[in-house]
Amino acid sequence: VKGDFRHAVNFDTTYTFGIAKLNAFADVEFIRTESLFYLPGSYRWASTRRDINYDFGTKADFELIKGLLSFSTTYRYERADGTNEFSKSVAPVPTDVPYLDDYIKHSADAKLSYNMSKALKVDVGYLYENLKYSDTAYAQYTIGGNNFTGAYANPNYDASVVYTKLTYKF
Repeated sequence: VKGDFRHAVNFDTTYTFGIAKLNAFADVEFIRTESLFYLPGSYRWASTRRDINYDFGTKADFELIKGLLSFSTTYRYERADGTNEFSKSVAPVPTDVPYLDDYIKHSADAKLSYNMSKALKVDVGYLYENLKYSDTAYAQYTIGGNNFTGAYANPNYDASVVYTKLTYKF
């Protein structure tokens, strides 16, 4: 690795009033990594990898019955866009990767918490998550006469989870 350059900006704010606490956040990160590989007499390459990652979200907490019953809900959006260029490479020339670890993810959850006593609490909740992932390295393509299968070409998913959690404090 010849160089690793990162710039990030974060924002987070919380506002509380009455029975509610509201939170909002946002992050963005720019990354550039320069790499060089050299094997004497046969192979050398240079690459520039670029990534842009960002996310934002909100959370709301409500104390419905003070000290006894509360409700919270969260939404989060994440996105990553990456590329890898091999423009300074010498034969055999690797193929540029236009989609590298690209994804969009949405997640949302809702949770109801009941304090049975000072030591015992039970949570019941629902979580939903959706992922759309794209990476040229996992797609089916040919490099230097070698065929790649694309075996991991479709890692996208939708997940719904209903859960319960029991917490005991000593």
